[in-house]
Amino acid sequence: ELSGRVACAPPLSGRPGLRTPWFTMERARLDAGQSLPLDAGRPRLICCLEGQGRINCRGGKPLTLQVGQCCLLPACRAEVLEANADSMFLLVRA
Repeated sequence: ELSGRVACAPPLSGRPGLRTPWFTMERARLDAGQSLPLDAGRPRLICCLEGQGRINCRGGKPLTLQVGQCCLLPACRAEVLEANADSMFLLVRA
């Protein structure tokens, strides 16, 4: 059982969000055509809040995310998130 205050800080990326000992949550705003590398090593949850994006999986076909859709990425895969339009995403890393 947890009690008391939990230490938190801004994400190391400098984007708006929150970093705790257990996870990092941040908002990423991407212009159309802009991409963001999603490094391997930790599981990630990607949620599309505005616009539309595509997760380019190495060795697989791209996955399109529409507003309100989420994707859970395993820690063993490195992918790239690309915005198809001006978009905003919520990135959660364990």
